[in-house]
Amino acid sequence: MPPGDVDALLAGPRGRRLCLEVAAGLDSDVGQLVLWSSMGMSRPAESWTFGWAVKDSSSPERSVAPWDVARAIEAVALRAADEVGNDEGLLREALIASVDSALYWQEPDAEDQLAAVPEVRAALRPIAAAIVATDEAHSWAAPWASRGWMTIWGDDLSLAPLTSGAASVARWDAEQEADEERARRERPDDVTANWSGTWWSLPQSARSWREPEDAMALVEDAVAPMAATLVEVVGEGRVREIGSAEDWAELCREHPLDVTASRRHDWYRVTGRDGRWVIPDLRAVSAQWDALHLTTFGYLSAATTTIPVDDERASVIAGWAPDCTQWLADRFHETGMRQGARNC
Repeated sequence: MPPGDVDALLAGPRGRRLCLEVAAGLDSDVGQLVLWSSMGMSRPAESWTFGWAVKDSSSPERSVAPWDVARAIEAVALRAADEVGNDEGLLREALIASVDSALYWQEPDAEDQLAAVPEVRAALRPIAAAIVATDEAHSWAAPWASRGWMTIWGDDLSLAPLTSGAASVARWDAEQEADEERARRERPDDVTANWSGTWWSLPQSARSWREPEDAMALVEDAVAPMAATLVEVVGEGRVREIGSAEDWAELCREHPLDVTASRRHDWYRVTGRDGRWVIPDLRAVSAQWDALHLTTFGYLSAATTTIPVDDERASVIAGWAPDCTQWLADRFHETGMRQGARNC
């Protein structure tokens, strides 16, 4: 991956969170400082007090400034180049944590806010460089794989059929029209009002992952415990690659669907932007493409942030997943391989 990808990785909230999780994983003292500092960020108390409800003499309250965290990360970064590439589990766990902490219906959590502080972001740069240099990161720009795994959620669904890609798009299209109409009629003009609704950018069905374990572990807004039947599929057809924020913006420019009324309250909270919002019109997109594939690097660099589309409109990649293919047509078939899975 080219050196410029370090900048792109640190530009995305999910990429910065990945780097912060790696730094914390390299040194337990850094992890402790991250926890204490994030607790002091300007967030509602209930969003960061989990795990610290019971205090005793072994865990006294501390005030840790972001620049204290930055200095600790700088010390760890000196050995990151050697250790990150030699610990396969470290990157994996950091990626899962980054996906699991993606929020679209409230403000970014305290750790995401901490990673965005300029001093901390600068300190994470050597960590990002070490990550980008790994063999694992080199695979993050890989295009879609024709062979992958789909999920059928719930217990004992081994004989249930897979969701149709075409049917998923048709249902999604109807839902967006209804959501927009209802939101225009019912929601207040005040963008800060406590309203929430549909926050995702794509259907939550007819998807495939390259690896079976990713179909369970790399899921935003996951509800635990999750049980599923994993179904191996082989796909074909015209697949549009989304490897960056600009790729998504281009798709939105080509086939825009206005979702301002239904998304503005949620996406304001996560991005701080008030304005017109669009997502790709999947019915129009499906006339040209059979599927959309979001690379892992595209996810890390572009999800959970404002993506400018033009001078007036912007978009958000929300409710997707790294290295995940969203099927818009039924250009896949089962191989006959199914297996049960549970995420705990």
